[in-house]
Amino acid sequence: MGGGVMMLKPLNQGPPAEEFLVKHWSIVPGPGSGNPSYPFLYDPPRYDVVRATNLGFAGQNEPVPHLANFKNHWVVEYPIGEPQSDDPVYDPSYGYGPFASELTHKQASIDFFYIVTGAAWYLRQPVNADIELSYIRQDLP
Repeated sequence: MGGGVMMLKPLNQGPPAEEFLVKHWSIVPGPGSGNPSYPFLYDPPRYDVVRATNLGFAGQNEPVPHLANFKNHWVVEYPIGEPQSDDPVYDPSYGYGPFASELTHKQASIDFFYIVTGAAWYLRQPVNADIELSYIRQDLP
């Protein structure tokens, strides 16, 4: 039995530190960033990615949860007990889950990693979410 409250955090803490976008974002034709490590740009009115709409489940006092960017994000693994990476993961903020494991949650939930330079976001798609994101378990009282 595993579980508890976990913080999901990008392993690349910079500088600059990476942040991430939770599903659902889409690539659109755009100018590109000129940075091969982060090829997509989000700098309105110039952008290569857009937020998808009407996706998700009711939550956070909204009919469809807002799509957001994060430095970290909290999820729950249940049942509670000794930590194991193959217990179901739930994302109560978005009403998603259960995911069969930490890995399936990572693969299904993250669309882009990005860094911020000035007002612009420079984005890249995940290559291997299993080694790009970390779960940090928090003890419950």
